[in-house]
Amino acid sequence: MSDTATTQIEEERIETGRWRFMVRVLLPAWLIGGFFVFSAAAKLASLGAFERYLIEQNLVPSLTVAAWMARLVIMIEIFVGLGFFQRAWLRSFFLPVCMIMLFGFSIYLAYAGYYKGQLSNCHCLGELLPMSPKASLAKNILLLIGAAWLWRETRVSQTATKSLVPVIMALSALLIVFAGFPIRSETGLLPPAADKGTAPPSRFSRFTDFEPVGSVDLTRGTRIVVFVSLTCDHCQKLTGELAATPGLPDVYLIALGEPHEWDEFALVSQSDFPRLLIEPELFFDYIGAKPPRVFLLQDGQPIGRWDEGEFSIEALRQAIPK
Repeated sequence: MSDTATTQIEEERIETGRWRFMVRVLLPAWLIGGFFVFSAAAKLASLGAFERYLIEQNLVPSLTVAAWMARLVIMIEIFVGLGFFQRAWLRSFFLPVCMIMLFGFSIYLAYAGYYKGQLSNCHCLGELLPMSPKASLAKNILLLIGAAWLWRETRVSQTATKSLVPVIMALSALLIVFAGFPIRSETGLLPPAADKGTAPPSRFSRFTDFEPVGSVDLTRGTRIVVFVSLTCDHCQKLTGELAATPGLPDVYLIALGEPHEWDEFALVSQSDFPRLLIEPELFFDYIGAKPPRVFLLQDGQPIGRWDEGEFSIEALRQAIPK
């Protein structure tokens, strides 16, 4: 065999090896890494809804913890996703971390989907692609299969300990999440200092357009304002109690959720109160750790306030001005 033919065969083997490596290693790695980055971006696009989900599922005790936890999860997803676009630390670090994360999330999704029977969006892909816990569990199983395949096809890099790639990626993820989406202050919407002899401006004067009644002035007379999440069982129960109690002042719902969730909320709570949807950031400025929260207003000023666990119809009746 001539030298030319030998060289040609060797080049073909090298080319075949390159294609084999791309199909068996690079393509699966890029798909998994891209999915993690996409998942993080989807959560960032609806960050307030993700925080709300953590609170509603009792996964965190307060809004502050929810804000930190949401950003930490997203930061880790970006960090791990970017790690699949390099080779030095893939087998020794990013693959194990990826599989541990997927396994841990899968346990929670199995609990939520099969034990608790949840059908609502689990926010694994934010509000961009709503998924039930069962659907997200199937997605995680596919990702675990892909990660196991990569574990089989890769080897530990000898240059991994000399690479600063993980440090650079971690700093990048940190800057993207915490600098780009800083945690908002929980000081609330406190009114500015008023002149002596005058009442402070009402924090509730901004809420005026309620469906289906139209314009409402919450700063006049006695009103009951309830902050609810449309997917919250406790909110549905409390609203149902108010709807079943005659002789109360006018009740208004200020809600967190999506327009299509109103019908189910009204059906479960058997209520038809005037309602208003607001943004998560504004909503959480008016409540405690999690919804619901009930305000009793007299000319726009709170004279009574109850969170879930504190509220009772009797306590509300006693606080209403005679």
